[in-house]
Amino acid sequence: MTHTVIGTAGHIDHGKTSLVKALTGVDTDRLPEEKERGITIELGFAVVDAHTTIIDVPGHERFVKTMVAGVTSVDVALLVVAADDGIMPQSKEHLDILNLLGVQRGVIALNKIDLVESDWADLIEDDLRIFTQGSFLENSAIIRVSANTGEGIKELAEELNKFKNLESRFQTDGPFRMPIDRFFSVKGFGSVATGTVLSGKIENGTSLDVLPGSSSVRVRNLQVHSKQVDVISAGDRAAINIAGVDLDEVKRGNVLSEYGVFKTTQLLDVRLKLVESCPVELSQRSRVRLHVGTVEVLARIQLLECDILIAGSSAWAQLRLESPICVAWGDRFVIRRYSPALSIGGGVVLNPRPPKRRSMASDELNHFVDLESNYLDKAIKGLIASSKYSLWDQSELSSIFAHSLQKIQFCLLKLESEGHIFLSGKTPKLLAVNAEGADSIKNKLIKLLKNHHSTFPLRVGAHRQEIRQKMTPNIQEELIDWMLGELEKKKTIEFGEYGIRMVGYEIVFGKEDTDLANKIEKLVKDADWSSLLDVDAIAVELKVSPKPLQSMITALQHLGAIVSLPDGLLVHVEKLAIARTALLDHFENNTEISVAIFRDLLNGNRRTALALLLQFDYENLTRRLGDVRVRVHPKS
Repeated sequence: MTHTVIGTAGHIDHGKTSLVKALTGVDTDRLPEEKERGITIELGFAVVDAHTTIIDVPGHERFVKTMVAGVTSVDVALLVVAADDGIMPQSKEHLDILNLLGVQRGVIALNKIDLVESDWADLIEDDLRIFTQGSFLENSAIIRVSANTGEGIKELAEELNKFKNLESRFQTDGPFRMPIDRFFSVKGFGSVATGTVLSGKIENGTSLDVLPGSSSVRVRNLQVHSKQVDVISAGDRAAINIAGVDLDEVKRGNVLSEYGVFKTTQLLDVRLKLVESCPVELSQRSRVRLHVGTVEVLARIQLLECDILIAGSSAWAQLRLESPICVAWGDRFVIRRYSPALSIGGGVVLNPRPPKRRSMASDELNHFVDLESNYLDKAIKGLIASSKYSLWDQSELSSIFAHSLQKIQFCLLKLESEGHIFLSGKTPKLLAVNAEGADSIKNKLIKLLKNHHSTFPLRVGAHRQEIRQKMTPNIQEELIDWMLGELEKKKTIEFGEYGIRMVGYEIVFGKEDTDLANKIEKLVKDADWSSLLDVDAIAVELKVSPKPLQSMITALQHLGAIVSLPDGLLVHVEKLAIARTALLDHFENNTEISVAIFRDLLNGNRRTALALLLQFDYENLTRRLGDVRVRVHPKS
């Protein structure tokens, strides 16, 4: 990876800041209040070398939220324990936080060794071995040091140096995302945001979103370890000089992200675990403080598979946030009690944009298991399956999983080949749907159309909107339309002028229907050019209601017996042929025709003549030029 980020942890006054200064020569206490009180309040940063940064975090219990913001993106933890104090409450809380955030590497510095006898130091080491059992620090090196005298500093530096060139856990090829841990103004330079880049890369001039919010900014300058660079990428500890935003519009917790890619959320599906030392049980709707990335937000917990969560146990849950945040699949988080504030648990984000849930159906369990997978294709399969009646596009999946469009495409093609999903469209607009859900929708559509034909035998087909309304409410219209298209491709259904129908379906007339059809056809056929009929006129003639009559007329239109002219007048197909012949005969000796001339030609009235000419316009036989029509000659 480009850089290794080391994060300090430990109780207040155990010498974290002094130790960082001894290692780097940098005093990370930069605020006057910090100098005055002798404690770290804000995050401090020190450059070890071109490949390593140390983040110094507060140890005081009042500033744990700041500590969480600092260690969210660290690669290596430096747990500092004072030899004269031993293990203290914040030592325990900080270790819990590091475990919950998924930190996997670390070193223990037994500081202030100059203040105790060696026998006492041996006892503290034994305590530390017991203390770290079952954690990522269980087999870590314990280095005895004194920030005051310099004892052991060289050995500690050598131990930390072993963690250079670690395999990157960040997505260099994903969309850019960097949680902001500091935002300030530099005179003559402008606004600067700092943080650790979680995914992607950017260069000078790039436009970025500031989330949450509606601001977009432009990158003016980039720095890594106080040196100007042209590009920053995932894993970098970076400072970004931005233009287009005021100081009061940005704060710690905001995220700088690739323009137009990421969205904010107030719902999270998560795997939640309480620490062994948690003093309380969590029940439904418990209010907690959520720490993820560099943001703190209040949230309510909705447990999905139980009603009570006890210390040391875990469960799937949904977090309902009181403010929007920007996160992605796989982000680690910590929860703290609302009051008094205490770190009690944490976990991992499984779905950053889920539907609102009260509980979890048994058939959803496997989907959540898949979402917990470290394999991207399996996690994508789980997400798509968890909402089987939803349509997922490639760019949305890229945003949710914080991976590149190319990697998402590779996974989708793999899942399609394995029969888990159906795909449509072309990259970067690939659309995916769960295979089981798609089959279910197709079967529902077929059943619906067959029922329609059975219920309305005189109707040629069903209108698209009619079909949408009769489908399950939670199925997206776009997905319904897609499945209709798939059924058409397979020649199961067909689209026509009169709606959607099963292939091979023909109108079925009963005896009464046949009698009515014959009467309608005769009336339409016998009408002269000055008295063509519409539906209402036929209803009056036959003394029937217009509404059921319309179905029969539509059927006759489909069968090719009658034609409905643009203004609603009905004409028999044989009479229409006569009118068409008369028109063409006229054009043998003339270049144009008016409504009046055509009226006289047919010995009809103006309404009939105009309706017929509109029909011939529709057939592309004529074209209107002002008050007349001209002949449209077919292309040879």
